[in-house]
Amino acid sequence: MLNWKLLFIALFISNLCIGQNLPKTNVYLFTFIKDSERLKIKEGKLLTGFNKEGYNNQPCFVDDNSILISSDYYDGNNEIIKLDFYENIVYRITKTLEKEYSPTLSSDQDYFTVVRVGKNGIDQNVHRYPMDLSDKGKTLFPDIKNVGYHCVDHFGNMYAFLVDEPHKLSFIDKDTKKSKVLFDNIGRTLKTDKYNSLLFVHKVNGKSIIKNFNPNTQKATVVHPALANGEDFEYLSSNEMVMSDNGKLYKLNISNNIGWREYVDLSEYGLKNITRIVIRKNKLLVVEQDI
Repeated sequence: MLNWKLLFIALFISNLCIGQNLPKTNVYLFTFIKDSERLKIKEGKLLTGFNKEGYNNQPCFVDDNSILISSDYYDGNNEIIKLDFYENIVYRITKTLEKEYSPTLSSDQDYFTVVRVGKNGIDQNVHRYPMDLSDKGKTLFPDIKNVGYHCVDHFGNMYAFLVDEPHKLSFIDKDTKKSKVLFDNIGRTLKTDKYNSLLFVHKVNGKSIIKNFNPNTQKATVVHPALANGEDFEYLSSNEMVMSDNGKLYKLNISNNIGWREYVDLSEYGLKNITRIVIRKNKLLVVEQDI
């Protein structure tokens, strides 16, 4: 286990502790070498050993040496934490009456957004903070109160997973603030590519399909069926993606018809239920959730 120093950087002061039933989740970092067939792991380590029995989820790279996560480490109230895994330092970023999840870095890296659960435990808005923590930030779309997950495109517009029955994919225009529902029955992972198209999982007639939504044509095309138990995926390159299933990652080459192939078996490192996946250069972040 890493010997973490603790450095607290708080935006707000709060004495309120709000209990919540969240799954036990931990974030792991792997460095790797990529070849055409397999992902070769060079080194792996647990990043959240300071809160191993708690909730640590939704990692987002800030740079090559640090990430943001959502964690209940402080007083059991879910906050945003920055982990510098090079210096082994934990920074507390927020300290609020609300609970905050899913930190997402803006394309210009000047801001990060979160899903903030209101004091009433019901409203779920998107809130934006400056990376330099110079102010308390602001709620971006106050009228949209049921955001579960979100993704910001290159122009600052937002795609949102709306908590509903069924769950919906919505596009929110940053200028007009208007929301347009695109699809029902979607998965939680939303990723934009270099062309500003959106990849997401669409659940149709009991099957999960990865689709690509083109904002210019306003149409979605089928990329490939998702893995049977999969909902989390990540880009590996412009035409390759990986998806988790239990303790393994599988690779899909979008440009051919070979389909999913086992890429790396992380069960060898004791991981049995991988959910979130994030890749930056030669670094791989995964979240394992207790079964």
